[in-house]
Amino acid sequence: MNHVQELRVEQVMTPAPVCLEQDCSLAGALAFLVREHYQAAPIVDRAGALVGVVTRANLLAWLNGLIEGPGRDLTLEELMSLGIGPAIDTDPLRCSAGMQLKEASKALVRDHAPAMLVVRDGRLVGILTLRDVVRAMAFGDERVPSDHVGHGRGGCFSPTGAPENPRGSEEEDALAERLEGWLPRR
Repeated sequence: MNHVQELRVEQVMTPAPVCLEQDCSLAGALAFLVREHYQAAPIVDRAGALVGVVTRANLLAWLNGLIEGPGRDLTLEELMSLGIGPAIDTDPLRCSAGMQLKEASKALVRDHAPAMLVVRDGRLVGILTLRDVVRAMAFGDERVPSDHVGHGRGGCFSPTGAPENPRGSEEEDALAERLEGWLPRR
């Protein structure tokens, strides 16, 4: 039997995922997701309790709805300063750390989801992304540092969405500079 078929979610997930606070601004969330190459980020309240998840797709759909509707007269600065609350999925896909990777992968594909929150006793312990699944398939037993695929630095609870240790390409840095005027200061 293929080794990947025997893996559990906890063996593949990104532990201690980076989280955004629910009062994060649209500019902060977008800059963070682009800078870190994430498709999704867990959302927590100020006390650190799990609220849900926000995805690039949800943010863009919400922004599109604003632009085509009630927000059509807002300036870019006003749009970028809006909180992301309406774009948060408060009932995201979840799984246990001990779930078989094959079953979790099926759920991700079936629901067209970029990520699944991994919970243990009601607490967030990790995030499983499609990239994590592909990494497991590609490298199997080989040890591959998470940072090689854009993950691995957990624990950033920031209302601005700015990571604690920013890193990125010149293109990402240029985007961050263009958004600088809309990012709230910590």
